[in-house]
Amino acid sequence: MKTKYLIFLVFFFSNFFVVFAQVRKEVQGKVVAKFYDLEGIYVENISARKNTTTEKGGYFKIEMQPNDTLIFASINLKGIRRVVKEADFSKRLMFVPMEVSETTLDEMIIYRKITAESLGLAPRKKYTRAEKKLHTATSVSSANGIAFSIDGIVNALSGRTAMLKKVIEYERDEILTKQLVSMFEEDYFTSELKIPKVYIQGFGYYLIQDETVLAAMRASKKDELKFLITQKAGEYLEIIKVLE
Repeated sequence: MKTKYLIFLVFFFSNFFVVFAQVRKEVQGKVVAKFYDLEGIYVENISARKNTTTEKGGYFKIEMQPNDTLIFASINLKGIRRVVKEADFSKRLMFVPMEVSETTLDEMIIYRKITAESLGLAPRKKYTRAEKKLHTATSVSSANGIAFSIDGIVNALSGRTAMLKKVIEYERDEILTKQLVSMFEEDYFTSELKIPKVYIQGFGYYLIQDETVLAAMRASKKDELKFLITQKAGEYLEIIKVLE
């Protein structure tokens, strides 16, 4: 009787620990790549059959456990597989490097010029180049009392309007980046934060993805902004190591 009871206990606890060990934990990660648009990247844990997509800046959350296999897929980036390791659970963010796809459209490589109007310094509203294209793409004309837009119809099929909206987002992000970086001396970034000079603008772009940073910047709370930037600097230096 005692033997049967001991066998039962061994069986019960062995199964208990197996089940306990298989409990997955939600981990926050970030896709890093030499590419601006990191939103909407498909992420799937094929071991757990769970999926999600990245938010702006490449951030994502998904449940996982060691030895699970994750896949990452995007139109503009090369798809990859990654096996989860124990070390991934000891970090605040799990960085996932991805490479730009060779088939990425040339239109996504945007050269932008910042003017007084785009910075909001001029009193009269003028459109940036991308905003003018978007205005043309979505403008409505009238014929015989019926409103229509030929470009709008074509763009609804081609997706060009959506792309132009992305271009405007990039322009505005670049403006915010330059405004933020200009608030501090170059020496602050290179000497105090240890950000290499060549990465200062990239660090600025990384910072404006955080709404807390933007709020402090818009409120001109420089001390609070410095505190937030110092916290973000460590994360960004890790990203640089991953990309290099």
